[in-house]
Amino acid sequence: MRKFIICISLMLSQAIGTWGCGPIGPVHNYYMMDVFGHGGQEAFYERLQQYWRNYTGKQAEDYFDPQLTTIYKSAVRKNDRAMAEYIRLTKNYRSVCDAMKDRWNYPTKAELLKMKRQMAEIKRKALAYTHGSCLPQYTLLLMRSNMYYAEDVKNLTVWKSRASKLPAGVYRDMCRNIYARALYKTGNRKGAAAIYAQQGDYESLRWCVQNYWKLDGMKKIYAEDPNSPTLDFLVQNFVNSVQENYDNYWEGEIQSYKPHADAFVRFANQVIRENKSKVPALWQEAIAMIHYLQGKPQLALQESEKAMQMKGTQMMLDNARCIHLLSYSRCMNRDAKYSDVVTQELAYLDSKIKDNDDDSYFCRVRHRILYQNIVEHYRKAGDQYGALATLGIVLQPKPSVGSFYSNYEYEDKVDSLSADQTLAYVDYIKQHNAHMKQGKDDALTRYIMQWYVGKGSVDHYIDANYFADRIGTKYLREGRFAEALKFLEKVPLSYVARQGLAYYMARRSYNRDRWIVGRQVVKERAPWSEEEYVESSLKSNQKVDFCKDMLQLESQYRLAKNETRADIAYQLASRYYQASCYGDCWYLTHYGWSCIDSARSYEKDFAQTALTYLVEARRIYASPEVMNANHQAMRHQIATLYAETFVRMEIESRVFHFYDENIHVIAEYPAVKPYYTQLLALTQQYRDDTEQYITRCDILKRFATRQ
Repeated sequence: MRKFIICISLMLSQAIGTWGCGPIGPVHNYYMMDVFGHGGQEAFYERLQQYWRNYTGKQAEDYFDPQLTTIYKSAVRKNDRAMAEYIRLTKNYRSVCDAMKDRWNYPTKAELLKMKRQMAEIKRKALAYTHGSCLPQYTLLLMRSNMYYAEDVKNLTVWKSRASKLPAGVYRDMCRNIYARALYKTGNRKGAAAIYAQQGDYESLRWCVQNYWKLDGMKKIYAEDPNSPTLDFLVQNFVNSVQENYDNYWEGEIQSYKPHADAFVRFANQVIRENKSKVPALWQEAIAMIHYLQGKPQLALQESEKAMQMKGTQMMLDNARCIHLLSYSRCMNRDAKYSDVVTQELAYLDSKIKDNDDDSYFCRVRHRILYQNIVEHYRKAGDQYGALATLGIVLQPKPSVGSFYSNYEYEDKVDSLSADQTLAYVDYIKQHNAHMKQGKDDALTRYIMQWYVGKGSVDHYIDANYFADRIGTKYLREGRFAEALKFLEKVPLSYVARQGLAYYMARRSYNRDRWIVGRQVVKERAPWSEEEYVESSLKSNQKVDFCKDMLQLESQYRLAKNETRADIAYQLASRYYQASCYGDCWYLTHYGWSCIDSARSYEKDFAQTALTYLVEARRIYASPEVMNANHQAMRHQIATLYAETFVRMEIESRVFHFYDENIHVIAEYPAVKPYYTQLLALTQQYRDDTEQYITRCDILKRFATRQ
């Protein structure tokens, strides 16, 4: 509740998202119990947004910037002095709260005195404003100032004498929420919990009944009042806690938790038998969900069907229906009936999802059912592309909402397909689009294919350019350059320029030897800067250029002999390496980069291919006929060995993705050390034939000092 108190106190402050400090895997096992829906903090914020939208007559992206600019200007324009003064006082209140939240910089004596004066003025003016159009705002400000001073008893009085008489609206409800806090602080836990439950204030209710979460606490509240609204929360919280244990713990821990879940089931059955609860559906659906989590979907199906016929709030009945669909989609065979029933229920979920809402309860339920059950049904049927297409719509609650580009799991799956498999996937979508028009597919497949229909494109979101770029890139990374060109040349440069990788493509070159120039550093953008979305000044599609160059070089290589063949092998090696996951131009073959990347099973190993060409080049340079005919042969041989040593080190150890001063690590890689030893010997024996960039190599120098 403390968390919510701070939030409600700063209700006019802007909403700030949170950022994770590390990689977090995608969530698919969303909670199936949610009898509150959207309420509490979120509802207050949304209603405040609407209030100020009506007041200002403007559609602002954020009404709650630090200076409350939009609201204040509207009040001044309307000559609404009371509202303008309220905004000024609210800004002062926010500044005081912000200062008190700062645990790093304790306020100075002068700052404390200033805050004391500000709060005294706020309370004095809020108390003095007893009538007028801004009475709801000043009443809330008064209760907030009392809360700041921990004068909870005064807030009980303010509610009864003033706030409770306000007209219905968001400000009255916010005052009532602070009144609930006052009840809790003065010992009336039951009264506070009832208000929090009615308002759907999940966070505050959790704090208020924190000592009643377990079954014993639930039984105590049930004994006090079988229809206490607090029980709605406690049942929801308990079942979701069961899910946390069953979803995220080892088998041994699950077994240790099972007695608690079973004890709840026995109690819930008792509640239903006693017939004292006005919402038996809540208890029955809780039983069903626990049995589903325990791996009994058939039993959960029967129990959820019972719950759908019992009394309960609309949200409870919706929960029961969702749990029923979850159970049905898990335990039934995939036949015509299965397809019809599941499609009908998915359509029901869709009807509950608003156009701009991709995070509602129904959206999350749809996500879980599609991912965990429908995708799995297609996989079991051997329909891998049906499973993939289903995965593609998991984050798209409606064909007009969301984007495939944000579905990283789908992107990864598509990325892991070979070029030929991707072509087959595109054909699969086209085939089923045709079937859909002809009415050949079953209802579920037709439902999924709604997301893959578009004019002049393969689907509604991802147009032909997307697949042409993807397939061409796949052929490229498989080393099938001629086939890659057939697709990449179809992609407009404007499409390439809008991709995130275009920023690097415009600033790096695959014609520079990675082992000579070092990493081509590109000034990184701020992750959310506008620069990320500005089209880069590309003069050509570097992927197309690369394919053409490689085709020409490979053709020349096949015909060349002696040192010419070695020279071309070196050039091929340089380009293959730069385009690998280790090179600067990884964007030619991939759509992302990681410091722990390595060649993937579904692509040609460009780094190993580079190594093969370097070994061949060095063999040719070292051959007697070349050594006798070309006085530069030793120089080329040493340069090639240096490149080979560099590549081997990258492949074997990955050490130098992060520059490591501890050069002794070379000794830990037996596959690398002999090449450094050989390189050192050649450079010492043939100093005049060694390029300066090799003699100046700090790694080689430190290696030499340790021999």
